[in-house]
Amino acid sequence: MATDNISMDSDLTNRAVVTVHALSSGHFSLPEYQFVHPVSRDARRTVPSLAFLVQHYNHSTKKRTRIVFDLGLRRDVKRYAPAIQKHVETRQPMSTDPDVTKSLARGGLAPKDIDYVIYSHTTMEKSLLSISPENQHLKDRFDAELGAAAFDESWARLLKHSPEMFAASLRLTAAPRKTGHLSPKTQALISLAVSSASTHLHVPNIHRYTRTALATGASREEIVETLCLASTLGIHASTVGVPILFEVLEERGEAMPKGMSDMNPQQLALKQDFETKRGYWNALWEEMLLLAPEFFDAYTEFSSVPWTNQGGKGVLEPKVKELIYCAFDTAATHMYQPGLKLHMRNVLNYGGTKEEIMEVLELATLLSISTLDVGLKVLDHEMGTPLV
Repeated sequence: MATDNISMDSDLTNRAVVTVHALSSGHFSLPEYQFVHPVSRDARRTVPSLAFLVQHYNHSTKKRTRIVFDLGLRRDVKRYAPAIQKHVETRQPMSTDPDVTKSLARGGLAPKDIDYVIYSHTTMEKSLLSISPENQHLKDRFDAELGAAAFDESWARLLKHSPEMFAASLRLTAAPRKTGHLSPKTQALISLAVSSASTHLHVPNIHRYTRTALATGASREEIVETLCLASTLGIHASTVGVPILFEVLEERGEAMPKGMSDMNPQQLALKQDFETKRGYWNALWEEMLLLAPEFFDAYTEFSSVPWTNQGGKGVLEPKVKELIYCAFDTAATHMYQPGLKLHMRNVLNYGGTKEEIMEVLELATLLSISTLDVGLKVLDHEMGTPLV
């Protein structure tokens, strides 16, 4: 029905009836295979999201009662929780204009004129992360160990599909938090480095650990510096490749320079610049400096930003920087042993402990839970099952 003049009296006000008006409250798209068969898995149809205005006039009291049945889509989808926003991405194309408020206004009504709102079903916001009664004890355990704010779409999906794996993953995730050799903020930054490393780039966990870092007191500058540190991973293409190139050239009979004794004054100056900015030197850099001094100089500038900005030392303490290097070097997507050993030494030289390094290894191990995050989401999509 049209929504115009919905506040006007009807000729039926002397009878025990109500008037009903359909309210346009947006449109969204659904996969057709969830409703009809046979049909292409890629077929989608845009459908209306409707609410209804129900009005009843009481002759005795002369009062009109107005009920809105369902609310449709929010005008601003960014006001949904992050998990809901992610779900909304699967319902595109979507339009949220007009929403319920605008449709009511077309008939001369405002939200204050509505007496009751009735939901015909559990709404998307309430159902997406709903917990079955038999799994509630696991959710309670999660809240106690990791905090209710950490429960997101990925955890909810794992709980739905495999309560046993949920419990085991929760125990594994909570273990580093319980030992607590690193602060919650540092743990979050370590996990962010693993997730944002170019060998992983797991966007859901980048969101997850950025939120956690902010919630545990990390500043914008500390998060940016963590990302800058993680972005240095790509240099391992050279630290692995250059020694092999030297071997190949030597096998062909070419005489290759060796060590600092073969460096010219410019190269020695570049070495000193690296030591000053980065705080250490290791022989693994020598062959790169000998073969490609200009590239080495550029990398020194690139990798030194977290060590030289913000007053000449960065915002994270040196030990934490080195722990971050350890995190993405040891991660299962990289496993770069020369760098890991180097940075473990640096951690200890900066006053770190074996317990702190072990905690980094534990946090990096959690990367494998991403398999469940991604795989179960794909399973739900292919089976057409909602997260309820």
